[in-house]
Order: sequence, then structure tokens, then C-alpha cells
Amino acid sequence: MPPKIPEHLYHVLLTITRLNKNPNNLVEILRIPGTYTSLLAAKAAAHSCLYDAGYERDFFPTYETSAHIFEQENLPDRTGLAIYAVAPDGTTFRVRIDTTQNKLQLTTDLDDGRISIPLFYVVQANVEYDAIEGESTVREVIVQGTFTDYMQAREYAKGVLLSEKDGILKGSYAAYVEAGEGERDCGFGENVVVHAASDYGVNYLVSVIRNQELGSKYPLVHCLASESSGYDSHKPTTIMPPGIHFQAWNLIHGTAPPKTTLTSNPTHPRIST
Repeated sequence: MPPKIPEHLYHVLLTITRLNKNPNNLVEILRIPGTYTSLLAAKAAAHSCLYDAGYERDFFPTYETSAHIFEQENLPDRTGLAIYAVAPDGTTFRVRIDTTQNKLQLTTDLDDGRISIPLFYVVQANVEYDAIEGESTVREVIVQGTFTDYMQAREYAKGVLLSEKDGILKGSYAAYVEAGEGERDCGFGENVVVHAASDYGVNYLVSVIRNQELGSKYPLVHCLASESSGYDSHKPTTIMPPGIHFQAWNLIHGTAPPKTTLTSNPTHPRIST
């Protein structure tokens, strides 16, 4: 008997943010270790995510899994948040679950409920700049679409920030740029194929990324930062396992704190977990 086709897919997102003294560069990395056919399976995967990456619980001075704590700390992008951890050098780790409709009618025979085929995700990140604090913060990361073909994902990504029905065009933004034919990014970070910015410094970055499993065969590696790197040389610097690298997002800042934020394309609504 073939497996039942689920109505939704549940994506585990690992977001890592490294402290950077230059607010024009947000050192951020996003990986999607897996997509699952049930919320229960996705939650189990989310809570083992950092262990699968080679980390141990005791490595993190801060390691929270409580939704109540997330609310108390007023953490950004709390929807679906499963783990919030901070490394000794201040690098933050967020493991979230995002939900989308299963438009491709994907199923799996794996016991852990994970979709085993390669997938390409169209992901939108909304980044706000606080002129008073001089800091950039990722306010929201949304999986807007899931595809089995890279070019289909690229085509879909072009329309994520636009909506003719609602009058949201390229000219609605203070700046708008997209990757050209044959290009993998538009100059605003690895895999970022569309970038837009508002007059008030809100940056919208649309990326196309592929799922990437995290293997526990890669041990945790850390080293002491050099003074020239800008980090405390007496604190261990977090290094991700082989194959995962930090990428600086290039941002455009306005002259005032954000007053209004264009929401996600209403034709691609977010489904809460």
C-alpha cells in the first residue's frame, strides 16, 4: 500500500548568526537539513539537529527549548522555534520548523519521515536595521516554495516579493536587483537571487538553496580567534563542520528606523506550525 500523501511538509531550518562589528554585513548562514511529512518527525529532527552537526549540549552557555523563554526574551522569528543556543563567542544558533503546503505531493518510505530526494527551497529573509542600536536583525525567515528542480525554483523566486494584484512592483522598493541568467546570486550573498530594500533599511533577500543533511561524523572544531579578527582572543571561535561556511549578507540601510514593512507576497502565505 503506497504511503498517504500528507497535506503539509515540515522543514527544519538551522540559522546561524555570527557577531560582526560592521552593520553593513550580517554574517548569517541558513541550512535546511531535512523536510518531513509530519510535525512530530520534524520536531524530533529539530531537537537532534545540533547534535547531528557534531555539537554537544555543554558547549553552549545558553541552550533554550522553551517557548515561554522565547517569549520572555522577545526573540525575533519565534514562530516554529525549537532551539535557541549561544556559543561562547556569541554565535547564535536557531533551529526552527517552517510549514508549507505539499504541492508536489511528496511522500517517503523512510522510518524517520524525512523526504529523501534532493529539494530546492525558495527562502525569503527579512532583515531590519536599528539605527539607534546600529545593528541588523533577521526578523523573519520563510520557506516560500519547495521544488525538485533548481530552475523552477529560480523562476518562482522572481515573483516572491512582487504582486501585481496588490500593486507591489519592483518600483515599490527603494532598491531592487535580481540575479541575471546564468548567475547564482545577485551580489548580496551566496545563493541570494533577489534583493530588495525599503526606504527605511528593511532588506528582503530571496535565496534558492538545496537541502543539506548534517552528519555527526564531523566532530566539533573550535579554535582561538586572532585579535585581528575582531573577536575576543580568549574565547573559542565557533567553526562549523566541513562543507558549511559563513556568508556575509550585504545590506542597504536607510536613514531612519523602519516604519512600515512590506509583508510576504500574499499569494504565497506562510502556514504556521
